[in-house]
Amino acid sequence: MDQKAIETLAINEVRNRVVLSDYLDQFIADNDKEPSFDGFVYLYSQKGKKKESLIGRIAVQVKGTHKKLRTKKASIFKHPVEIADLKNYLSEGGVVYFVVHISQDGQVRQIFYNDLLPIKIMKIIQYTQGQKSINLKFKPFPIETERVHALFVSFYDHKKMQAVLHDLEEIPSVDELQKKGSLREINLTVAGTGVYHNHIDAFLNEDVYVYAKIIGTEAHYPVDLITDTVERVISHETVNRVSVGDVLFYEKYFAQNYTDRVILKFGQSITLTFPHSAPDSPKQKATINYTACPSLRARVNDLAFWLAFMEAKGFQLNGSFTPFPLDSIPSAESIQKAKDELVLLRRTIAVLDILHITDDIDLANMGKADWREFDILARALLDKEPIKGLRKDLPFSYRLTLDGVRIALVHTKIDEDGTGEVFDFFSEKFIYGYTVDDIQHFAPPCATLDRESWATLSNINFEDVFPSFDRVYKQHNDPEIFVAANNTLLVILLAYDSTRKDNLLKISEQLAGWISKECPEPILPRSIRLINSLQVISRSRELNKTERLQLQEIAEAFNEEERIRVGAYLLLKNQDAAELHFVKMDEELQNCFRDWPIYHFWQGKNMPSIDSHKADLL
Repeated sequence: MDQKAIETLAINEVRNRVVLSDYLDQFIADNDKEPSFDGFVYLYSQKGKKKESLIGRIAVQVKGTHKKLRTKKASIFKHPVEIADLKNYLSEGGVVYFVVHISQDGQVRQIFYNDLLPIKIMKIIQYTQGQKSINLKFKPFPIETERVHALFVSFYDHKKMQAVLHDLEEIPSVDELQKKGSLREINLTVAGTGVYHNHIDAFLNEDVYVYAKIIGTEAHYPVDLITDTVERVISHETVNRVSVGDVLFYEKYFAQNYTDRVILKFGQSITLTFPHSAPDSPKQKATINYTACPSLRARVNDLAFWLAFMEAKGFQLNGSFTPFPLDSIPSAESIQKAKDELVLLRRTIAVLDILHITDDIDLANMGKADWREFDILARALLDKEPIKGLRKDLPFSYRLTLDGVRIALVHTKIDEDGTGEVFDFFSEKFIYGYTVDDIQHFAPPCATLDRESWATLSNINFEDVFPSFDRVYKQHNDPEIFVAANNTLLVILLAYDSTRKDNLLKISEQLAGWISKECPEPILPRSIRLINSLQVISRSRELNKTERLQLQEIAEAFNEEERIRVGAYLLLKNQDAAELHFVKMDEELQNCFRDWPIYHFWQGKNMPSIDSHKADLL
């Protein structure tokens, strides 16, 4: 078959495809000798294609070729285009360039196209300095008539928007427009609008034109082009209940859509990859990848989902089951290893739950010694087993640190063979006993904690701090518990000021409110209770008028202790008055004041000198 016949068949194939539309017509000449162009496609707004409804025309170029396709349904076809032709297309406002593959017998004809709009042409020319031609990629031309119509309409719309480039030597950049202060907004427009029902598919497969809207005008300047040569991805979080059977594993997942594939990410460990088509296709083969994450709690959930997925060969999305045939199945040995690991990790979490530890564990930092300690804790706290091999000199209460998680524990008396029982330090089984003036009193174990412990311990049951004091008070009816609670309150405030942990401030509010309401006057004077209550409040909000009047009353009371007056004035933000009364305290008390939580409100943090103020008073 000679070239003339090939060109004739190619033109006829394009003609036939175009004229099927009620809104398109063609004037494409056979063996046209016009430079760079073969004719035009005309767009109409109404059926009938009358000249009264003519919208405009689009230049076309048609080439025929015998070049063998790689596959019968090739998605990309490369063809050389001369740079001189590209420059001519630019002057015309763009061209739809067709390359029609003709089989050797002429019976099979497949149309490919490239929508060469001005900004695409300018970018191609920009990167082809000195070249006479360039191989461009051509995509299959749609078969559906409505898609053919939509493609030309989209081309014409972009052609009008890019007409401004005709008078420009180079494409304006976003940075330049920003520097001039003329940039109002940026718009992304996908080529072939209306061709795709699925906007994600359109974005992944078509050219994306970037337009800048200029301040003071309605004009859109084409400033950039994202071609289909760039691998694109649309990433989005999808809120969807992911379950296997009756077990809910995730409330959402992360999806990445590429041109040729979709990747679903579940939790921190699992990705599911399948070709960009229906996942439940019988020919579909998905790949699931499990990469263990360091987070203990996330790994447990991810590993359990992976095992459940393997058994069910799919999962439910909002209750609807989706099968995922896999390209490869893990061995029975791998499955069993995963099950064993899951048992171990779940026991570890159970230990943390008993200890009221919400902190996560970084498994990457866990060594053999750490796993031995967790095994001991699991046997002691879960299995209720006596623990052998304990040191004889082990303190009754002691600290254990695992990957930054600090745990307070207690043990029973250790036998001669080193056997004893280990418990959570904050267990309700234990109570702290102490003696004041030969009288025995009781308090919850948390009353013995220092500032560092409140700041660093991981197994404090914050929900039970206040109830534990109230519980001891009701059991023993001993008002001395309020002194212990007040001291604990002050230590917690010191820990809060150094860490800013909200749970510390919360339990401070609970303790201060309880003390203020329930404590008898002889145990803690009203002024102390009020100042401690208000210094807790002052750490979260400004004091109201009533609260300030209460403090003013205390500060001006003639018979009140100087330390109380200083505290009241500090909360009133009256630094001068606070300093005036501070110097009336003895030196030892002044030194102690620096260690009290009320010092948090001292302005400037520089304590006045005793001697200098004495001189002022003389």
